[in-house]
Amino acid sequence: MKYKPNMISVVFGVLFAVMGLIFLGAIIAVDISYANQKNSYVPVEAVITNIEEEKVYDRNRKTTKTSYDVFAEYEYEGNTYKTVLGYYNSGMNVGDREEIYIDPEAPGNTVSSPLTLNLIIIPMVVIVMGLGIAFIIREIKRSKAVNKLIEDDLYIFCDNVVEELSNTSVNNVRYLWLRCTYHANGQTYDFKSHPYHPRDSRYVPGQKVKVYVDLETNPKVYYMCID
Repeated sequence: MKYKPNMISVVFGVLFAVMGLIFLGAIIAVDISYANQKNSYVPVEAVITNIEEEKVYDRNRKTTKTSYDVFAEYEYEGNTYKTVLGYYNSGMNVGDREEIYIDPEAPGNTVSSPLTLNLIIIPMVVIVMGLGIAFIIREIKRSKAVNKLIEDDLYIFCDNVVEELSNTSVNNVRYLWLRCTYHANGQTYDFKSHPYHPRDSRYVPGQKVKVYVDLETNPKVYYMCID
């Protein structure tokens, strides 16, 4: 028998990494567009005239999201124009000045420097990609450690097994897992299986489940065999 990585962890890891790459690609595209426009646009100072806050309640996640519209005015060749900046940060206040670029042939067309946007989004991208890569690396390391336990035939049997709701949901379906406790060396160890779809339940009341683990060396690395 050979332990296979937990595909839920791997899928989440790949998903986070791909999302990070998509955001990174979007940032690069915005920067390239800005650089191209900057060559033909001219810089002006825009004065922030109003900052409007809008709160939207998400019923599904039961959270409130806040968005901001930043209104500004600028002058060019004696005329005053209004615009909405494409970004916001908590340090902005009415009366602040922001450098933007305008099309001299159509002064109403503006482009804002992506610097502020980059400072906000790039750390988020790094975090998202880091989480994805961490998920994958952790599962690879876990796979190697568990397979070593299997090769060394290090296991125990748990006989107080129960089936519980896990902390994983996929497509609005709450997954289950098997859970048991084991008492040894004056300590109590808690073991859980991989989450699985309710239709794949193999739970049998009173069953004993084999758990590959080295209680002496590293009880945090284990594999509950339910296949």
